[in-house]
Amino acid sequence: MAYAGAALQRVKLPLTRYRRGMCFARHHGLDAADGIASRRMRTRMRSAHCLAATAILSLACTPKAAPNTSSAVIVVETPPERRYQIAAPSPVEHRVTRGAFVDPLPPRGWTQCAGFVNTEGDDIDERFLDGCLETERLRVRVFTARDVLEEDVFVTGMQPEPAWRDNYLAGESTIVKNTSWGTTSGGAPSLFLVHTDGKDACLQMAGPPDTMTFGSGHAQKAIIVPGATGYDEYRISCGRESLPDRKIAFYR
Repeated sequence: MAYAGAALQRVKLPLTRYRRGMCFARHHGLDAADGIASRRMRTRMRSAHCLAATAILSLACTPKAAPNTSSAVIVVETPPERRYQIAAPSPVEHRVTRGAFVDPLPPRGWTQCAGFVNTEGDDIDERFLDGCLETERLRVRVFTARDVLEEDVFVTGMQPEPAWRDNYLAGESTIVKNTSWGTTSGGAPSLFLVHTDGKDACLQMAGPPDTMTFGSGHAQKAIIVPGATGYDEYRISCGRESLPDRKIAFYR
């Protein structure tokens, strides 16, 4: 057993009747007539009581330890007052609410149309991005579990489409922040590339056949795979590692 006294702080107690040992004397029926022996015994016991009182007060004043909580995953369910900001169909309607993510501070002038937290569960399905169709612009932002902005890329001047198809979402590409997302280097016409056959930029199967993937045209870069499960819903393409606990939001 660890020695508890080693963890105690020195506490200066006020000069109270308790510290002077009077409570001990009254408890044991001692008074001034008990003689020298009684006074010596009171002195020894008084010291013991003061040490005990110091220990009790030190323990009582020690701050309570914080509960063992984890901030690795922060899951936000769409509040009723903000649901109008998520273009239909809302991702909350398709999957469990634990995987939904609503950006509390969306970029000015942009409306969020989809969002999820990449947890170990099945957070999204193949219709996840349908609320982001028929728009002339699209933006993706990705945050770490600690809310650090990791990706912020967008494309404007796109041709509105009623359904997803195998192609680049061509337009003017802008990179605000880039960590794992692909770029337009090498002549890529856009930051965004859609496949509807479950393949990635390496033409490898990233998800089930006949499901969409959303990423860039570059190999070994970030890709969103709604048809996958667990942490593979957001990962590095071409068979590379998953990117767990990221919070991904789309805007239009």
